[in-house]
Amino acid sequence: GESANTSSIASQPLYVPVTAPQIWTEMPRIVRFVGKPCIADFCFYHCLWFLENNPLNAPLLDAYGNVRGWMQTMAGFGHGSVAPSSGEAALEHARSCSPVAPVLESPLAAPFELDVGRRVTVTPADYGRVPVAGSLVAWDCEEVVILREDAATGPIMNHFPMAGFQVAPAGNLGSSG
Repeated sequence: GESANTSSIASQPLYVPVTAPQIWTEMPRIVRFVGKPCIADFCFYHCLWFLENNPLNAPLLDAYGNVRGWMQTMAGFGHGSVAPSSGEAALEHARSCSPVAPVLESPLAAPFELDVGRRVTVTPADYGRVPVAGSLVAWDCEEVVILREDAATGPIMNHFPMAGFQVAPAGNLGSSG
């Protein structure tokens, strides 16, 4: 059988030699930010960070000095500030805040009687089909936002991606939350 090490990326020697140069040369406006990073930079950095921080896989980046240089620049952004907080303090902070409705780029027309303010359920379309019920606040082709009450936090807005989720009037799928 295979050892744990053979299932690592190091056992796939074409991964970095093929992928890194292609991204570096074929997608220069997506990756390798100019002036300011975009989400693609952070997503790609995230993957390479795991590669670089695994002693078995890190040498795969040795041939790509430009990638390592870009990674140093990305690492310079840091991880932000961390402030210790207890769970109760976090819930108290949530209770002291009021949700603010998002302004979405291209709101969807309301099909199936799903006007803003209507009680709806949002349900994953995969195996975890547990609906979450609330009042429809906003939706567009990328996300749906509902307002619901939670005993621990008070009113809270949940944002769900549209991809992989179903939105329906609350009476059609039951309710939760």
